[in-house]
Amino acid sequence: MILTPAVILVDSNAGSAIPSSTISIPLDLKVRAGLMGPVAATKVGGTASFPGFSVNGSKASLNLLASSGSVPPALSSKFQVLSGVSLGSSELASSAARFVDSVGVNTHITYTDTEYGNSALLINELQRLGVKHVRDGLGAAINPVAQALGAAGIRLVLNMGKPPYSGSTMAKAVAANTNGGSKYIEAWEGENEQDVNDPTWVTDWNPTFAALKAANTTGTPVWGPPLAFASNAAKLTPVQATYGTFHPYPGGQNPSVLYPSQTALIQPLFPGDPLIATESGYHNAFADHSDQPAIDYATGAKYFPRLLLESFNAGLYRTYLYELFDEVSTWNTALQETTKSNEQCHWGLVDANGVEKPGFTAIRNLLTILNSGDAETGSPTSLSYTLSNSTNIHHLLVQKSTTVFCLILWQNVSSWNQTTQTEITNAPQKVMLTVNGATVTTYQPSVSALGTPQTMTGNSVALGIPDEALIAEITLKTTSAH
Repeated sequence: MILTPAVILVDSNAGSAIPSSTISIPLDLKVRAGLMGPVAATKVGGTASFPGFSVNGSKASLNLLASSGSVPPALSSKFQVLSGVSLGSSELASSAARFVDSVGVNTHITYTDTEYGNSALLINELQRLGVKHVRDGLGAAINPVAQALGAAGIRLVLNMGKPPYSGSTMAKAVAANTNGGSKYIEAWEGENEQDVNDPTWVTDWNPTFAALKAANTTGTPVWGPPLAFASNAAKLTPVQATYGTFHPYPGGQNPSVLYPSQTALIQPLFPGDPLIATESGYHNAFADHSDQPAIDYATGAKYFPRLLLESFNAGLYRTYLYELFDEVSTWNTALQETTKSNEQCHWGLVDANGVEKPGFTAIRNLLTILNSGDAETGSPTSLSYTLSNSTNIHHLLVQKSTTVFCLILWQNVSSWNQTTQTEITNAPQKVMLTVNGATVTTYQPSVSALGTPQTMTGNSVALGIPDEALIAEITLKTTSAH
């Protein structure tokens, strides 16, 4: 879809144009689908134009977002982009490092009668996963394990639970998690899921969050209180937070069912604030039908990376998966690992015996692949490419270094039948990737972090896109003067 030109006006508070303004205006998508053409312009004579600006990728509901420093941002009305026969042209990449940093995981450090009580295993598995951001409760703050995580470069966001909130307790938590000026606690988060835990939550939610902000004298950022159901946001008065938070669970479905509907529901509660999903994931308790449907381990290897990719494409700053370990008490391990009868016990990426599930492996490999190679220099740049037969193919383009891009592709289809609780077999979708002056190596994170060099026919390579993440690493050939 070509928007020629996209035009932005700068108005005064009274609503009149300011022809003399020459501020720089970057343009972005509220729900990212891929940007092509110029994405920044300087306002001249009252108008900033973006000739040739276009949107790459099919999305049902998009907004254009224009912002400039302290000037209030402008959000366009929603529009739709339909699929064509070719994906690509010139697309601005996202930073691979930014995607890696967008992944977090929940822990329960104080659940010492589960695998969380094995602090050595906890630290080892977080390091193996490659995640640097953990969400836990306030009780974990003054804890040697939390301090060990911080020393390993892992940062904590702490859900503060119910009031009253103590400024001195918060200050002690920060002091206990600071080393050489480096603070391990990166944020306080408001009370968890009041809309399902508090009968008077509608009247309590805003005062509770205000009390948390008032008690915070530590300078630590405060994130919004997450709702269990984004649809409940309409019942509350909007607030300002460092990040707005929510809990978008796919309920055993294709991860793309979440967006853009969930972000559209929650964003008005946190106007102008970036969003973070502080819980999202899948469980494996097949015998528990009381709440969300389960998926099997093999489907988790497909859905977990897709969940992270879809969330990043939807504009979320970070997604914290729920959770690292299965919550099975040591005395109950044999029973639960056999019966899978309690949903709350089986959300983990690692089972109660300390065995990494396939979803863990797929995430680890995805982050390893994107985190390797030369350090990225400067801002991400654009890549010119085309992808034929791209209908129903979702993608994310990231840049690892000056000459290395990763085009992550997956079929937007269901991989699990919730009714029969069986896997769905989806044949790979054949596409042709064309990029000039490059080599292509493919990776399948559910299988390995090792790549397979592809044979190019001219500037093209045929690929089969599965219903899971497939990474096409594109290395641009460089020429040297003689």
